[in-house]
Amino acid sequence: MAIETPKYKVLKKQNNYEIRQYDPYITASIEIEGKDYDKATSRGFGYIADYIFGNNTKKDSIPMTSPVLQETRSASEKIAMTAPVVTIKDKKVFRISFVMPSKYNLKTLPQPNNDSIILTEIPSYKAAVISFSGIVNEQTIKAKTEELINWIKDNKLKATNLVQVARYNPPWTLWFLRRNEVIVLLA
Repeated sequence: MAIETPKYKVLKKQNNYEIRQYDPYITASIEIEGKDYDKATSRGFGYIADYIFGNNTKKDSIPMTSPVLQETRSASEKIAMTAPVVTIKDKKVFRISFVMPSKYNLKTLPQPNNDSIILTEIPSYKAAVISFSGIVNEQTIKAKTEELINWIKDNKLKATNLVQVARYNPPWTLWFLRRNEVIVLLA
């Protein structure tokens, strides 16, 4: 069974690197504060899964899509158009997002019953991407992000500071068959 993913056009491909132009899409996101990557992303995944499985104003089940997106920032870092958050030493804010099926728009998508889940329309954007298999953890994310940033510099592109991790497979998928990506938005 095919699972819907965001639509994009590949502008350049070199080994496991790509430059992509993404079409607009909608996400359902939640921010989780914590110190542990695995625990925070698992909690966030659970809240959004609850929303798509029917904990919404229409009690509708929303089809699952792929990938699950994750961004991390320090708890003291301000994000555009949000209120500052309280600084808590060594804590991070993990934003976990599900891409919503393309058949929905913000008016037709059921509203979450959980006020912490935010529905956002993401406009079209250009990004550099590195694909890899295996287990995703903070060390892998850091290494793959550094590798991608170096490739971006080598190709004389300009990166923004927004880095996403995309996980395409369910957790029971064998580690060597998993599709993962680090995505860096380009300026």
